[in-house]
Formats: sequence, structure tokens, C-alpha cells
Amino acid sequence: MPFEWKDAPTGTKQFALVIEDFDAVEAVGVIWLHWLTLIPGDTNFLPENASAEKLIQGENSWWSLLGGSLPKDEVARYGGPVPPNKTHTYTITLYALDKEMDLKKGFYLNELYDAMEGHILKKAILKAKYIKE
Repeated sequence: MPFEWKDAPTGTKQFALVIEDFDAVEAVGVIWLHWLTLIPGDTNFLPENASAEKLIQGENSWWSLLGGSLPKDEVARYGGPVPPNKTHTYTITLYALDKEMDLKKGFYLNELYDAMEGHILKKAILKAKYIKE
């Protein structure tokens, strides 16, 4: 599904997008990371399947034992919702940053948070439910 935003703050050089499933803690004991990516600052739209584009993406939770231990070169991408136990709420956070982060493909969430410290101009949070049938 495409994703669009507007009204980026003046001085935005890059965006960081983080998609997390906090409801996963109840099912698997950890917050599940679905996508970590950096987006050029002149962008305001991600098309469907944007993860296949040339974005700098961090590792999602599918590299873990719980995620099937997928090879690390396959998990720096978007991994969609697969709630194991019930309907889950996914937290999508978009950060507008005043500089480009010096991170490489496969970065970890803690590396992103460390790099962003002091460089967040604004953040927006969207919560979306995925209904387990």
C-alpha cells in the first residue's frame, strides 16, 4: 500500500521511518520491527513495494530465531504484518531529520536512534490495526 505525508519542516534533509508491533510482546516476548528505512528529504511519498527500491534499510526482526533466522542480507527490507495471536496495532513513526544519517544497509534500530539524537525536527505517528482472521 502506498504511504504519503505532507508539511515537512523547513530544513528536512532526510526522513527515517520505523514500523513496530508493540503487541508482539504478548505473543513472542519482544517488540517486532517490521521496517527501518531512511528516505531522501525531498520525498513525500513511498509507492507500493518501496522496500524493493534503493533505500537504505535496517534489519527487521526476521533475522532473529523467532523470525526464522532468515539470512541477514534478506532482512534489510520491509516485512509485513503477521500477527500470531490476535489483531495487532502497528506503530508507524516518521521522523523528519535535519541531516542525512551516516548508516549503511542492515543498520540496527539502536544505531538509528543514536544517530538521530539531536537531529529530529519533527515526528509523526500513525497507528494501524491488522485484523487477524
